[in-house]
Order: sequence, then structure tokens, then C-alpha cells
Amino acid sequence: MKRRAIISGAAARQALLAAVALSATSAPTTAAAYCQAHTCQDDHTCQPRGDCEYVGGNGLSWRRACILVSTDSAGAPSLGLSAAAFEAEVTRSFALWTEANCPNGGHPSIEILMGERARCEAAEYNDCGPNANAVVVHEGDWPYSADAVGVTRPFFSLESGEILDADIELNAALIASEGYSVATVLAHEIGHFLGLEHSSDEAAVMFERYKTGGDPALDDDDIAGVCMLYPPGVSLGECDPTPINGFTASCSSECTVTGGGDGSGNDGCTIIHPFRPTSGSLGALGLVCLLALRRRRSSITAGTTRR
Repeated sequence: MKRRAIISGAAARQALLAAVALSATSAPTTAAAYCQAHTCQDDHTCQPRGDCEYVGGNGLSWRRACILVSTDSAGAPSLGLSAAAFEAEVTRSFALWTEANCPNGGHPSIEILMGERARCEAAEYNDCGPNANAVVVHEGDWPYSADAVGVTRPFFSLESGEILDADIELNAALIASEGYSVATVLAHEIGHFLGLEHSSDEAAVMFERYKTGGDPALDDDDIAGVCMLYPPGVSLGECDPTPINGFTASCSSECTVTGGGDGSGNDGCTIIHPFRPTSGSLGALGLVCLLALRRRRSSITAGTTRR
């Protein structure tokens, strides 16, 4: 499997620490504007904490030393980006998070590897087939609300909160027609990809409303959030970025989960968080951060060795 670039979230990896350091991460009790996504969103048992709408159950985060990300093999033509240029834009956006300088020193302990480009126009997770953590560009038909410029869909274990797979989808036609910044959209969506919810800090990248301006830069609140999820120096072992059940560069028809729960449509739920402009003059922009909450089958359990 081809890997094009490595984004390191820590200068050096230390010896394996107890998995619990990341396996049940939850938002701290001290005052903070950032919020972590939680599994309780599936069964509506969440309790609010300050400005965080959902706190309870298990906090969402990746439990692997490194994650493989695939960008759209078609690039983003309507945004004037070739496949290589789009991959470079995504790489820079991930680096905002992985290279953040944590308050107590170091960088978040997660690595992102840019792998072979992929093409699939639907976010999906396959219980028994290959997968890809894809950044997908929709040039034509858009399957979500017409005023949404993007969605992020993490698929995760309700038992642990471990993120198993995540896909980012961009509404390129709307971004292009309204002149929105693809870098700003990507930076916000990657925060959700990593496990963060919206922040109440208006200066934060994770604030729920779109802000115009120059290139995005993480606020102190964004940095505190990602460093809480992935504390510097914490490692989950050797880096094996292979997605669960292997990698695919195209849509898979095996055990695909794109609807509710285990594929039956009888469990799980969808939570939509609009990301709107700060000024009404921008029109009806809404960036939807869509958490498709998925129950994984008992055959896939936390700590399963991955190929």
C-alpha cells in the first residue's frame, strides 16, 4: 500500500503506556469551551456540562498510533485543485492539528499518514470488508442539506467510543459558488474527524459558525481539546495504519454500513450540527457535522489486532 506523506503528531514515540490513557478519554471537569463527542448521543442519556450538549457514555477518539487517510482521486476540479493539489491541501489541514504545540509541551500523540487516493461518493464503514478513511469531494449531486458545505461521519464502537472509521465529505459546488475557504472547512471537519464536537469559543476553529478571513489557525481552545484527546507522549504501540479489514480505494459492497446501526436500520441515530456564517450577508450557509452513530458487530471488539 502506497504512503505519500507522514504527518507526525509527536517528535518521538515513547514506550507503550496503559491503553486506558486513551481508551476512555472524556471531557475534563475543569472549565473549557471545547467539547468531545460521546457515545451517549446514540441513546439520549447524555448530561450537559457547561456549554457541551453531550457528555456521558464513552468519549470518542482513535485508539491507534497512526491513521491512514485517503484523498479523492479525482481532486476537486470546481475548486481548481488537481488530485495532487487537493491532497496537499488536506495534508496541511491535518498538520494544523497534529503539529499543534500542546500547553505542557509536545504535540498530540497521533500520526496521520496520507495513503493511496480513493474514490467513493458515499461515506461508509464495512464490518467484514476493506475500508478507507476518505476525504470525498462531491462535484455534482449532494446527498445532504443543500446549504451544507460538508459533513464528517465517524463510525465508532458504542462499547468503548473507539473511532473505527471516519469520512469527510465536501460540497465542492457550494464552496466554489459562494467563495468559501476550503482550508477553513477542512480544518473544522478534521476536528470532528479526531473526535471533537463544537466549541462555544467564538475564536475556535471548532466554533459552530463559519468565519471569513485568512488561513485558519487553531485557537488555544482547539489546541487544548486535541491535546486532551491525544496527550503528548502517550503511545498505543507500533504504527500500523491499515484500516480495519484492509484498505480499499473504491466503494465496497461487503457488509457496508451507511444507514442506521448494524445495517438493519433499527438502531443507531444521526446527530446534525449546523455550521453557519457569522454574518447574514453570506446567505444560508450551513456546514453540517453529521455523526452517524453505528453499532459494530460483536465480531469486532476493542483491541482486535488489525492487519
